[in-house]
Amino acid sequence: MVTQPWATVITGMLAVLAASIAYLGVLKTVGATDRREREAREAVRVQQWNSERSAVIVEAMTALALLRDRFDRMDSAYRWIDVPAVGADVPLGAVLAATIVPIAKLRLYRFADAADCAAGLVGECYRLYSVVSDNPEGGKDNTDWWRVEDAFKSALGALEKELAACSATR
Repeated sequence: MVTQPWATVITGMLAVLAASIAYLGVLKTVGATDRREREAREAVRVQQWNSERSAVIVEAMTALALLRDRFDRMDSAYRWIDVPAVGADVPLGAVLAATIVPIAKLRLYRFADAADCAAGLVGECYRLYSVVSDNPEGGKDNTDWWRVEDAFKSALGALEKELAACSATR
């Protein structure tokens, strides 16, 4: 037979056991909630990072597309001279200079191959720009125009590859 004091002790022990079980349940719930929140924050961080990286690539593609557009709008004999052409309201030197920041951002975001290809394109453009602007008549006969075309294709291909990689990790 259990006496009153023993009944109180047993009841107290059962209460402590029940409280311990409830406390462990709360700890498990808090841990699971914390883990889900951490995973959600990480997913948002990764998505923001990929969005930033995609924006950098698109900015570089836009700058190179503007360069290409400016190239295409010029008279073929004087492509690299800042002479007005129909619809060409931005001087070519300014378009070339506008590619510097996007290429630097590509390097900052660790798109080394794409940055190298874009820098190669801009380098070829500057080289031909100086050749033709120093000697416009000699520039008409310059046979190195294909280098610019190849550099543009290479840069665009590298940027598209990086953009596809960013989109795939979203």
